[in-house]
Amino acid sequence: MKVFITGATGRLGKVVCEELLKEGHEVRALVRSEEKKEELKKGIIAYIGDLSSTKVMENAIKDCDVVIHCASLINYDNWELLKKTNIDGTRNIIEICKKYPIMRFVYISSTAVYGKKISFANEFTPPNPDNLYGKSKLEAERIILESFSEVPSVILRPSIIYGPTYFSYYSKIIKLAENGKLPIIGNGKNIIPFVHAKDVASAIIKSVQTDFSIGKTYIINENVSVDQEKMITFLYELLGKNKPKKIP
Repeated sequence: MKVFITGATGRLGKVVCEELLKEGHEVRALVRSEEKKEELKKGIIAYIGDLSSTKVMENAIKDCDVVIHCASLINYDNWELLKKTNIDGTRNIIEICKKYPIMRFVYISSTAVYGKKISFANEFTPPNPDNLYGKSKLEAERIILESFSEVPSVILRPSIIYGPTYFSYYSKIIKLAENGKLPIIGNGKNIIPFVHAKDVASAIIKSVQTDFSIGKTYIINENVSVDQEKMITFLYELLGKNKPKKIP
């Protein structure tokens, strides 16, 4: 298959590209600069531009079988930036896909669409985002669903992703624990949902390989639950530190 992917140099995108190459697919990637192009694995065809570069994207997409939209801005206080990337960018790419016989459009959303004050969620739980990022992802989903009759799509909502490409993100958390500055908030029994980047990549590829996924929305999460207290306590133990403090 010929696959076009946005966000190819991002933490998740790198893993998805690697798995696609392993399966022998032709991978085309949207990258923001020549410098970013150097981060791509050998064999990936680069297209220089961003989600507003409609001509560049159309040139890449016009004879593709699959489009995987991983690119996203994670921001919690700048609605204009979120709108430009997560909403307008999604609209741009969907409008291009409408012109061509795309076999599948896969959108990587987020469980942020449910908000934080929820004890349980499944695919039938009504979204209720409580921050701007979650709202922008939900609006992007709406754009995709409105175009479903023209673009066969699937929406995936990963929980908190981890893996080797996320080391720089989690190293900050490890540093806090190392300095004894990562407390347990409240009773610590709140569940923290995790999923490995390779599992998300696998879900993406499987959603392309079956027609059953068309028009569906799926939460992507591990079936092992861990609460905040267990996770932070385990981290402190690994670092040889005393038990973490609790607040309050």
